[in-house]
Amino acid sequence: PDVIEIWNLVFIQFNRGSDGALTPLPARHVDTGMGFERIVRVLQGKQSNYDTDIWTPIFDAIREKTGAREYRGVLDDPIDIAYRVIADHIRCLTVAITDGAMPGNEGRGYVLRRILRRAVRHAYQTLGMEQPVLCELVGSVVESLGEAFPEVEQNADRVRLIIRSEEEAFLRTLEHGLVLFEDAVSAASSQFVGQGASEGWEPDPESWAHPLLEKLGNIDSKTGPQYFNYRGMNWTGYPGPERPCISGDDAFKLHDTYGFPIDLTQVMAEERGMTVDVEGFHALMEQARETSRQKAGGSDASITIPPEALAKLEQLGVHASDDADKYVTLLCPGRIEAVWDGTDFDDAVPVTAKDQYVAVIADRTCFYAESGGQIGDTGRIEKGNVEFRVHDTQRVGDYVLHIGRLTSGSLHVGDEVEMNVDADRRAMIRANHTATHLLNHALRQVLADERIDQRGSLVADDRLRFDFTWHQALTDQEINGVERLVNAAIHMDLPVNAGVVALDTGRSINGLRAVFGERYPDPVRVVSIGPAIEELTTNPENTRWREFSIEFCGGTHLDSTKQARKFIITSEGALSAGVRRMTALTGAAAMAADTAGKELESRAYRAQGLQGDEFIDEVNEVTRLAENLTISAVSRHKVEQRLAPLREKAKSMRKEAEATARQNAVDQARVLAENIQGRIIVDQIAGAADRDLLLAAMDVLKARRPEAAVMLMSGDEVESKVVITAFVPKELIDKGLKAGDWVKHAAGICGGGGGGRPDSAQAGGKKPEKIPDAVEAAKTFAEDALK
Repeated sequence: PDVIEIWNLVFIQFNRGSDGALTPLPARHVDTGMGFERIVRVLQGKQSNYDTDIWTPIFDAIREKTGAREYRGVLDDPIDIAYRVIADHIRCLTVAITDGAMPGNEGRGYVLRRILRRAVRHAYQTLGMEQPVLCELVGSVVESLGEAFPEVEQNADRVRLIIRSEEEAFLRTLEHGLVLFEDAVSAASSQFVGQGASEGWEPDPESWAHPLLEKLGNIDSKTGPQYFNYRGMNWTGYPGPERPCISGDDAFKLHDTYGFPIDLTQVMAEERGMTVDVEGFHALMEQARETSRQKAGGSDASITIPPEALAKLEQLGVHASDDADKYVTLLCPGRIEAVWDGTDFDDAVPVTAKDQYVAVIADRTCFYAESGGQIGDTGRIEKGNVEFRVHDTQRVGDYVLHIGRLTSGSLHVGDEVEMNVDADRRAMIRANHTATHLLNHALRQVLADERIDQRGSLVADDRLRFDFTWHQALTDQEINGVERLVNAAIHMDLPVNAGVVALDTGRSINGLRAVFGERYPDPVRVVSIGPAIEELTTNPENTRWREFSIEFCGGTHLDSTKQARKFIITSEGALSAGVRRMTALTGAAAMAADTAGKELESRAYRAQGLQGDEFIDEVNEVTRLAENLTISAVSRHKVEQRLAPLREKAKSMRKEAEATARQNAVDQARVLAENIQGRIIVDQIAGAADRDLLLAAMDVLKARRPEAAVMLMSGDEVESKVVITAFVPKELIDKGLKAGDWVKHAAGICGGGGGGRPDSAQAGGKKPEKIPDAVEAAKTFAEDALK
């Protein structure tokens, strides 16, 4: 325990495949583990990094903000663990967000969200903090690091805002998630005991101490069995070789519904001496991803080449793909250099591969490989009557992969082919990419803030998506302003120029925009909408350049902005704390959305003058169209504003109509109760075929004629709908009449079916014109059953 690691060596030698096999890397390295905190620990004679004065300001702030006792440095003490987790995580969050990373749902953003939620859980569950507290600790990180890293202090307010927003979002679901976790613990414990674990085992009472107990109340923290009966068993110290396991289904629910990352669930389970079915969790996650891909219409043409295979390509003498033609033509010659089937390289794409995806590498291509947010091209690789259909284009290392399937003939390595890009699809992608640049520029103009940064984008053939840093929702006026600026640029027919320049020269161009965190090559490609590249490089400091969209970009673009025809923003909303997302359309799709939006605005306005059922039907229809049609965000907001009071009016009218219909049904039931004698009442209730109305009428008959068996029917000729309900008292059930059989017989005559309990049942049908026959048949059925 007194041995302290100062320096460790990591030998980077192999790539481990998914099957566990080790493949030598083409280059090997040695990494070392020495760092600033370890040096400080030695100099200050401390046993742990956390005992040094690097962490003192943050620990002091935690104690001040939470009221927790002082930090003692005990490894297995829950409060000291909470100190370390919270301090470590708030420092990481503050520095990462300062550097431009943001909590999110994927990639590095999801790493930040995971560690933030782990820290929030400790603050809530261990230190009893029910309000955001991490954001209040940013100042202590500034105190610790601000002198060495002044950018931490400069961005402190923004970092606090982002962390507070994330904390508030997780705290809204944390309490419910903890309840679900406790239920999962109980279920896993019960199943484990049921499978043969010792029911008589109980841990040392001291191990039952838990910070939640006093908060929950009426439970003594030293009485383990009570805690076991109330919230689930703590299996820490259980002597058996196996442990209770929280199911993958419960772990997935915690993640999907309450935002618990799987590693947080694992940590919480470990604290209880339990495990988690991680494989089951990941299987459900993959199932959810597949469902999402199918809903998004995604292709299953997913294939890549691992590092060891890339090294083999070099050994085979396959040179990097030459894709310079992607900027100048949609048709070019090429030669097949390699065929990758997902596991190995083949000499050909045989006929037997017609139903499987493979990746074809050519020496030369005009296909654009997915990069910088722009999706990959589709098209064909052809040789005479041979056709290989390209469903996607990706880049791995220096190689362009044409991923697709053979539709006729066969292709061999060495074949001379024709590379043919889908021209119509590429044209739509180009329009959306150029519009994305115009959108980026327009946002900074409308919002008048140069600190707006791009945080991601998608340039597809059917839409564009743009993520950017901003702290609040855009108003209709701002969205409309952005649209107008982009459409003005389209109307001006500005030339779109592209050229390669030295990286330093490009960075010196006044107003040039680059994506944060992106590594750019040297030289780098510049896309300018308006000024020529030579003008920019000749006089890079000219303030006039700020009036134009100028960006580093390797994508494909229009020749002129006029080719985009029209630009419409279809949505704007929050993506994560401090990041907004816009989606938009160009070309014919934008024109159609604009027309549909204006027509819907007119219908919402005209609906105000309608009356009765026509008014209600039109409000419902416009509401449905507003939810489902692709229209501009501004039109959608205008329609919503017009519909809001109309929906209230329609709701009031529906309530009045429902009340009237209910009263009519009740009145008819009263008449039936008074006029029909005997132990069987079967009749039709006039009005809409509504189950609730029938049940209201049934309540009246059950109250006034509790001794009678009752069946009520109603029908709607327009909707071809029949509703049937029945009640049979116990005395008549004993004599042979059962409600389930009764309604089933009547419903069959009306073209439907149903059933239920002997005393109560419901059914439906599709032939309301048969209700009179069903009434007579139901009477006969009941009389025969009671003979």
